[in-house]
Amino acid sequence: MKKIKRLIIFLLSIAVILSAFLPTTASAANGRYRIEEAKLEVTIPATYTVITRNTPSNAEIFTRLGLSYSAFMSNMKSGSIYLDAVSDSHSEEIVFTCQENIISDFSLLSDTLLNTLATTTINEMEKLGISVIKYDIYHHSQAKFLRIYWSDSANFRYGLQYYTVRDNTAMNFTLQSYEGSINSRQESVMKTVVDSVEYDTASPVVSEGEDTDSFVYTDSDIGIKFTVPANWKQDEFTEDREYLSAKFVSTKEDGCTIIFAAVDAWAELSPSEKIGLSRADVDNSIFTKADIAEMFSTTEDDISLLMYNGVEYYKCTRTADKEVYGLSLDITMTQLLCVDNGWMYAFQFNGKEDHKLYSDFEELVRSVKYPTSQTTTVYDDEGEDENENENKLSYTGNKIDNQSVNSLIIVVLILLIVLLIIVVFFIFKKKNGKTSQAVKHCMKCGQQLPVDSDFCHMCGTKVEKGE
Repeated sequence: MKKIKRLIIFLLSIAVILSAFLPTTASAANGRYRIEEAKLEVTIPATYTVITRNTPSNAEIFTRLGLSYSAFMSNMKSGSIYLDAVSDSHSEEIVFTCQENIISDFSLLSDTLLNTLATTTINEMEKLGISVIKYDIYHHSQAKFLRIYWSDSANFRYGLQYYTVRDNTAMNFTLQSYEGSINSRQESVMKTVVDSVEYDTASPVVSEGEDTDSFVYTDSDIGIKFTVPANWKQDEFTEDREYLSAKFVSTKEDGCTIIFAAVDAWAELSPSEKIGLSRADVDNSIFTKADIAEMFSTTEDDISLLMYNGVEYYKCTRTADKEVYGLSLDITMTQLLCVDNGWMYAFQFNGKEDHKLYSDFEELVRSVKYPTSQTTTVYDDEGEDENENENKLSYTGNKIDNQSVNSLIIVVLILLIVLLIIVVFFIFKKKNGKTSQAVKHCMKCGQQLPVDSDFCHMCGTKVEKGE
């Protein structure tokens, strides 16, 4: 299967890269144009001169502008261009391109999956020196378009690009401005052009998904429960996951997932690492924003603290590059982390705050009822449990004052890796923090020694530095 760079080449209009080298044209009459290769018709305003691959070689425009018909057509073919419309002022042009594509139809993709592709596409555009200003999804009566505003400072161009995929064909309508950023008139012109497009066949019928009621999810082993919003259902993992507890998928938005995971970080510590600590000591306060940023290989600017229903969470929104069936996709995730009473809880949503279902994610997190310990377990110098009633759990509505289609598989794997990193980081932090400074042992007999000992008082062995 072709890699994502091949996909991006298909998705990106070659006009974005090459159209600066196209010859300038003059104006022609208003009209409706048929593009057989794309199985569509489109209307171009009268203020633009249009050249298509069907324009005859003896057309007056070639003579009037001194253009070589053969050279012009060669440029159109090499650039996969089927229509080039230039304004009367020569300050802007509209270019239509189309090529084969491995995707069947954008209309079959949910907005979630299309935005995933969009993120990857935009990253590739920026590698080519094209800066993306903003983008959104535009719903045409027969197609779903990704609408991108971009700038190309090296060639003094601004662009407004609509692209879609239909019948395994990527199609781009791109307006390029050579005299400043895209203005409201140009936006109106492009919307009118795109709205005038009529395809030979109707758009594919997409299922609206099933309606489901909200329900309460309970994990008695962990001691946690929360309400899953309406139109979400629990789904099975493709294989057993040690730290991933539950996966929920939207019944209305294909590819939209919420993952819940929990790790007993306290249980990962050895008895010697627990000396002087209680389970209740292990909470959000042991981490800083810098710690969380280090875990996620990002910067502190990407980490924030926020509260849901009285519970404090570290929030991280990040993008990871993962390969899915031969395609390298940029998966954007929002992760909420909460450490309480020795447990680390994580909630993940594959999207950002601007996602239309992000409010469902927040609704779920607000409903969480965490378990809290009714007793405090403190370990003595031998690492022994002084309280036999450790970890009796009860539900509470608030955290105690002292302190959350194919791309789904990848999202699960990413969170698994993140959780493993966090567990390892936590153990490392404790080993190299206050616990490791409280005690050391003789490497020969194992006797516990004061931290400043030079010799073992039990067997007489010299204590090397670093032991």
